[in-house]
Amino acid sequence: MSRPDRTSAIVTGAAGGLGRAVVARFLETGLGVAALDIDADGLEELAKEYPTANLECIPTDVTDFVALTAAVEHAQLTLGQPLVLVNNAGLIDQAAYLTDLDDEVWELEHAVHATASFHLTKLCLPDMQAARWGRIVNVSSVAASMGDVAHAAYSAAKAALLGLTRATALENAKYGITANAVLPGMIQTPACGRIRADVRARVEAATAMKRSGQPDEVASAVQYFASEAASYVTGQFITVDGGLGLFVF
Repeated sequence: MSRPDRTSAIVTGAAGGLGRAVVARFLETGLGVAALDIDADGLEELAKEYPTANLECIPTDVTDFVALTAAVEHAQLTLGQPLVLVNNAGLIDQAAYLTDLDDEVWELEHAVHATASFHLTKLCLPDMQAARWGRIVNVSSVAASMGDVAHAAYSAAKAALLGLTRATALENAKYGITANAVLPGMIQTPACGRIRADVRARVEAATAMKRSGQPDEVASAVQYFASEAASYVTGQFITVDGGLGLFVF
């Protein structure tokens, strides 16, 4: 079955580097997009960039279930059924070794990366199941499979997304809904720019391609999973990391 008419997409973390690239890709295909982010100024810039597009920028704290519910309802009313969901909201600035990791940081990382994705998936599934069509793409991280020094909470929360992805895929295949995940490596975004230069250089040196990735290279994978081309692909993960960690001679 092809994508139903008047379908919209919800993209969280839409004001960040990866989110903006995903929004741009979807708008190019004519898909209406509800762009969610806690960064209201960033969303305002996004709206100015696409003044005539079928785009709704909705300032939203993804850890607030009431706000998420309102955002989904707004998307339904203004753009149509949110049958494409990209759970991309995230944060990477909460560095701490395990012995210094506060409960509050652990809980925040899980709230933003895992719990918010669970809530949005649950909110969007009824429309997807009724339409017997849906695409869910969770943006995880190579840290989910490789771990990350001083980012145990981040790694664990991103790994939780992988479990959520496969459980969602298993439960909803009968409705024509797919659920997949993208695992980016070091990508040149504003968030990446806040990582120490020596750490970035070390990670780039460990990739087969000897460079960081571009947001659009991740957006390409997200767009694929959301497209008709991936109609028979579900419960799968694509790593977009330039070959980070490969054994290269």
